[in-house]
Amino acid sequence: MHQEIAETTEDFSAGDAAPCQSVEDARAQALALAWPVAQTEPVPLLSAVGRVLAEPFQASQSLPHFDNAAMDGYPVWAGGGTTGVALVGVLALKEQASGLKGLGVLLVVAGIVALNAS
Repeated sequence: MHQEIAETTEDFSAGDAAPCQSVEDARAQALALAWPVAQTEPVPLLSAVGRVLAEPFQASQSLPHFDNAAMDGYPVWAGGGTTGVALVGVLALKEQASGLKGLGVLLVVAGIVALNAS
């Protein structure tokens, strides 16, 4: 059942593919190395290093204690930039203005207003 595993990619000559196994075989191999938790005990967090959880764990409070999204404002800036580029094209570069382009700019501006209002 165990296959020899190549130490480096140099173990394969050019054109040879690495030995592959099916998902089912890989799952069976992984499960063969696992065993169920036989005994559980509560331990302090700092003593839990190297142990596994016997049941799901949920934090008692959220950290940070405020809404913190790394992407906050991204749609606003992206939409504003898109609108700016379209307006510069029409006003400064004399691109042809069309109803579709105007509708697109209007929808982007409406989206920015809606995002800021919520």
